[in-house]
Amino acid sequence: MALQAGIRPRRHALGAAAALAAIEPALLTDEVDLEPLLTPLWPEETKGTVERSEITTLIRDGAQQLRRWRRSGCPDLETFWLLRLEEPH
Repeated sequence: MALQAGIRPRRHALGAAAALAAIEPALLTDEVDLEPLLTPLWPEETKGTVERSEITTLIRDGAQQLRRWRRSGCPDLETFWLLRLEEPH
């Protein structure tokens, strides 16, 4: 629903990445191929859809933010998000 409304749910993606890290702890320190972790969670009819691709990308970005958050010493998440928004893109 968020994507359909033009919203990129980055915080939800961070949470999804954290949940996947419980299944695959290497996600906390390294780039991990998300497809094998996510494929069993998707309904078959979503295979190859733009929405599935977009969500996978969001979760991949969330995993990068999770690693960055941990490297930063696990600061308060609100502070972390505010600092992230102030960075040049």
